[in-house]
Amino acid sequence: MAIQESFFPTVWFGWVWLAPLLGMVFAAAYVDLRRYVIPKALAITILVTGVLANIFRGAWLGVRNQSVWLLPAGPFLGAVDGFLFALAGFVVGFGLFFALWLLRTCGGGDVKLFAAISAWLGPLLCLWVLGLSIVLVALLGTVKMLYGLIRIGPNASLPSPTTSRRRSDKELTVQEMLERGQRPKRLLSFSLPVALALTVCLAWKFRHELGLPEIFGVEQPASSSQVTQR
Repeated sequence: MAIQESFFPTVWFGWVWLAPLLGMVFAAAYVDLRRYVIPKALAITILVTGVLANIFRGAWLGVRNQSVWLLPAGPFLGAVDGFLFALAGFVVGFGLFFALWLLRTCGGGDVKLFAAISAWLGPLLCLWVLGLSIVLVALLGTVKMLYGLIRIGPNASLPSPTTSRRRSDKELTVQEMLERGQRPKRLLSFSLPVALALTVCLAWKFRHELGLPEIFGVEQPASSSQVTQR
């Protein structure tokens, strides 16, 4: 009978598994903040490595007679289950951010990035990351808006209709503005909040498996800490 114990086969595997994920996600956030674009190649790399990482994780857990998600334990079934786990995460993550894209609350790069991240996380943990990301986006957006109001001041003059019409006639794309050395104005971006939310959720979810210190004195029985989201 399969034993459902842990998300990672070993502690060191957990750290090796998480390090490239966080590294690539923060790299995507950095590039997005600097160039206002998330490289498609980086998003694809995150997706492919996420699928491969879960396949390898599933096979290793199968060798240890531990199940991954839906299928019984075993090296081959574990690898297949790891692939299904990653696929389900990708579908859920893509669907959620595609809905946000339809609502014009995020860009296409954000959709690809979060879908790729979800291939690492699976269909449940990505929901927690999304929820915390939305909270962080709202907080950062509010802070940025208040800072702008304080810096500009309440008595700032409004642009004249002629100026507004001139600006609308000469609207530039983000790429054109970057080529001219101008910084496009945007209220917020999802990439950095997603990276921060991902770090917090991973640290909290896998704190026992990774040997992280307890926070706020929260104790959790070993048996329940070993059963992860499937």
